[in-house]
Amino acid sequence: MAQTSLPGDAEELLRRVVVFCNDRLWGTLNACIIIDPKTARSLGSRLEDSIAALEYGAVGVNHWPVLSFVWGMTTWRAFPGHALSDIQSGVGSVHNALLFDRVERSVIYGSFRV
Repeated sequence: MAQTSLPGDAEELLRRVVVFCNDRLWGTLNACIIIDPKTARSLGSRLEDSIAALEYGAVGVNHWPVLSFVWGMTTWRAFPGHALSDIQSGVGSVHNALLFDRVERSVIYGSFRV
């Protein structure tokens, strides 16, 4: 486990986090965003844009992203595009019970407090 700090207000921080995760971290299986409702509302569509920009196969917003695997209805995969020479989190996907074509990611939303 490691920790890093990134500067900025909520909007700037979110932008920096997406760039950091996509460009610096190895692997693309899943990512988790923990965000309180007030901040999520203030970000509006910028939060959705950031989720869409994350190059991860499963994204959990206030949820454990592994639920995407557990439920079986959603897909569980690495983000598409890994070459065999740099396989990272793999290629292909499992589950996808609704048989969506060319799934990029599954996103699971939950409440900030259980």
